Amino acid sequence: AIIERMNLEVFSNLDLLSVGIAVAAIGILGFTVFFNNPKSITNKTFLGFALVAILWNIANYASTLPLNKEIAVWVVRGVLFPAVWYCFFLFQIFYVFPRHQVRFPFYYRFVLVPLAIFASLLTLTPWVFSDIQTSSWDGRIERVDVAPGIFVFGITVVFFIGSGFFTLLKKILNAHLQTKRALQVILAGAAITFLLYIIFNFIFPAFLNNTRFIPLGAVFT
Repeated sequence: AIIERMNLEVFSNLDLLSVGIAVAAIGILGFTVFFNNPKSITNKTFLGFALVAILWNIANYASTLPLNKEIAVWVVRGVLFPAVWYCFFLFQIFYVFPRHQVRFPFYYRFVLVPLAIFASLLTLTPWVFSDIQTSSWDGRIERVDVAPGIFVFGITVVFFIGSGFFTLLKKILNAHLQTKRALQVILAGAAITFLLYIIFNFIFPAFLNNTRFIPLGAVFT
């Protein structure tokens, strides 16, 4: 038991260091891009994505720490709230890049944005996560009580991610050579990121009962 606790402390320190470096890098990159052209909708969107990614990854890391039950419920909800906006801004990056100005259509302003607002606020209620079901010996979250609202969250993020990749692929097919290369780099980065998410943040915890790599979400981003 003592060795196990020592190993957990070592891994926890390494996780914190990696998350700290990754979050700092994301923030620096986001503001560097923004200040390069503050009026560009692409640059504004990228900054929004970077800030939301920072919030999501901090909450994601916090969810792996020893917590009391009351705080743990809100931390888990706090993981899902920025996750909605993470997916929304990802979609918007794919939608606006590389343009400096965009006139968003009716459905974007009156359907997609309200959907993101509704789904994100829903994650803060017991209709998505109602309680912590089990915890480990040291107070780490192992299982939560899931409510039907989780389906709204799931459908929303899958919609934004799927629509984003569809939009990006469509742009690649219709773009001229220089823009196509930039879009292909973005596609490759996004594909690698989500492949790592699926393997280490979904398959490992859900099927192998291994949550060791969850804190590394910031590194994947």
